[in-house]
Amino acid sequence: MLLCLGDGQNFSLADVTGFLTPSQKNHVEGAVIENSEIWTGLEMSRNILCKTGNSRPIKHCYWKRSSSVMPGVTTNSFNVSVEGIIRNGYEYSGNGLKNGGCGISIKNVGQNDTGLWNCTLISDDLSVFVGTLKLMLWGKSL
Repeated sequence: MLLCLGDGQNFSLADVTGFLTPSQKNHVEGAVIENSEIWTGLEMSRNILCKTGNSRPIKHCYWKRSSSVMPGVTTNSFNVSVEGIIRNGYEYSGNGLKNGGCGISIKNVGQNDTGLWNCTLISDDLSVFVGTLKLMLWGKSL
């Protein structure tokens, strides 16, 4: 699995968790994804959300979207470290990083926003949570 930080650099899960002990590296859990398939129309607003188990506070939150046309190619990536505006048209969404929630509010969904979104969360106790969801346009499939 590759993670792409906001500055466009790609990292493997091993790179991101390189500072963890061997027992922590073996402790990767599934993130809580409330809606694994989200349908939308163009120019609508949609929220995607990823949470830690037991509402553990989040130290690092990474989101990436893979191209539905070219699998394995990352087209959008976000390093969500603060709540608020992440990038023009994208804002933090959730119940607070300290409460274990990290999401993105897409203010004006475009064709480039659809596809598979992957989240990687690293909690304050250095547990790693990963999850995937699909953002799909009505009338089209991935």
